[in-house]
Amino acid sequence: MKRRIKKIIGLIVAGLFICTLYSPTVRGIIDLPPQINIFRGEDRGYMLPLSSLFAVESPENDVIEIADDASGRTQFIRPLQQGVARLRVKLFGVVPIKKVEVSVGTPREVVPCGHTIGVSLKTKGALIVGVSEIMDGMGERRCPAIEAGLMPGDVIEKVNGEIVKDADHLLTVVADAKGEPIAITYNRQGARHETVINPIQDSYDDKYRLGLWVRDSTAGVGTLTFVDVDNARFGALGHPITDIDTGILLEAENGRIQYSRVVDVVQGQKGQPGELKGAFISSGAGIGNIRANTDYGLFGTVDRSVMDTFKDIGEVEVAHPYEVHEGAASILTTVGDEGVQEFSVSITHIYQQHHPSAKGMVVRVTDPKLIERTGGIVQGMSGSPILQDGRLIGAVTHVFVNDPLKGYGVFLEWMLDEAEGIDD
Repeated sequence: MKRRIKKIIGLIVAGLFICTLYSPTVRGIIDLPPQINIFRGEDRGYMLPLSSLFAVESPENDVIEIADDASGRTQFIRPLQQGVARLRVKLFGVVPIKKVEVSVGTPREVVPCGHTIGVSLKTKGALIVGVSEIMDGMGERRCPAIEAGLMPGDVIEKVNGEIVKDADHLLTVVADAKGEPIAITYNRQGARHETVINPIQDSYDDKYRLGLWVRDSTAGVGTLTFVDVDNARFGALGHPITDIDTGILLEAENGRIQYSRVVDVVQGQKGQPGELKGAFISSGAGIGNIRANTDYGLFGTVDRSVMDTFKDIGEVEVAHPYEVHEGAASILTTVGDEGVQEFSVSITHIYQQHHPSAKGMVVRVTDPKLIERTGGIVQGMSGSPILQDGRLIGAVTHVFVNDPLKGYGVFLEWMLDEAEGIDD
């Protein structure tokens, strides 16, 4: 009988523990980020999942204060002045279980754009997109690239100690080697390797070949997300440019973005993404130089000659990811000769993030005019800025293949962090 009672009590305790562990309040405490960034002057700062469990540990109490909300059932961090303060999460107000650093800064403001742009990107080195066999003078089919351990997706950075400028440069080096072994330095998934490749003289035309296909540049159409007029920076696309054959992220050597016009719209349908077809505007239409191609988009510097154009649009405040909420929002995008227009959307899901990640929210197009024009989100709209409550919250990135009305969005704060980290 006693064993049975103990077993029942044990099950009850275990059940209470599991229920407590997975309760919204406890999960909120566990999910608190180790660092919180908030803006000075915000009416409402960062909401705390449970009052009475938080105490200011640092003597820098004048940086923030813990205040009750209107309901009196929860609390939030209210920023007072610029600086850093530290919170300590205490279980039952006694046992320390977590430390959180709160950094109070000034609000960041950028110009939201939505312009269709043409992108010309030149990669670092030569990207291997394919390999092929060559018939030598003995009638045997061989592939020097495979024999040397090379494969599609590798980026050839150096040949015989020389930095590879482009595909033509690689061809010249091969021709000059006249069949002698060539030392190759290549990059595979971020790690550098070295190998030696032995060119084969093709029996068809007597030229020496390596048995590989390479690419060193790409071009396309996308959308300009924002311009930071204070730092002459831009962000676009919201997602990386990858090679069409290998799916590898292309590391940017240099490139340009320029204004483009929409010449046709292919409507999106279930299972078949639509597309904005654009044409580069070549005369006097440059916007800036590409400095980086990352998981969060294209980033670079804006030409001074066009800076006044963006200043005239006006800046808006950038929202923190935790301030984004489900509900009404809008996007700025270009789908015709009318130029940049604002269309209504709805944020239907938010992925809680304390660190950068490409998928921050799900966006659903609700504007009848945009649905009629494009069928929803289409290729080429990537980078369209998303606004909510008068602030810039993110950018459209990908469309749902099976539902063109829906797409993913990335938080603007992650894009802005990338832009501020690039070199001039």
